[in-house]
Amino acid sequence: MSNATEIDEIKNEIANLIDNNITTVQQVSKYWRTIFSGYPAVNIVFIGVENDFESNVENMRTYHFKLQILEQVSQNPDLVNVDDKAMERAEKIIDAVVSDMIDLFDQNYVNDTITYGLPTNTEPKMVVKISGGYCLMQEVNIKYRKSFNVT
Repeated sequence: MSNATEIDEIKNEIANLIDNNITTVQQVSKYWRTIFSGYPAVNIVFIGVENDFESNVENMRTYHFKLQILEQVSQNPDLVNVDDKAMERAEKIIDAVVSDMIDLFDQNYVNDTITYGLPTNTEPKMVVKISGGYCLMQEVNIKYRKSFNVT
């Protein structure tokens, strides 16, 4: 199986876990997206893979993903008129989604051959410009590990 196929399989599993367990998330995308039908929204972004030799017949691959959680704060073309209440509301929503994600990934495995650890860390929140205005965004970094026979 090619790396792209493994990456797509893991993205599908992540998306299914979020869709089926975190009811506050309105939309999950397996690729970077800037237009959503609802918020909060999540982008699943593959950022790299590491390959380690476990033995002369087995490798361990670690796939790295960023889960970008976005909550809209403004539909205006600039941030001049965004009030503190909109930012506070967005921050509370993102904090709740991050907490739910950490709990979710702490309790689940993708399948018998792919396991994952806890989210490795979160990035600081930032305001990002999207097609429909501005969002507050926070990223959760997560690793998936899979063992492969090399013979």
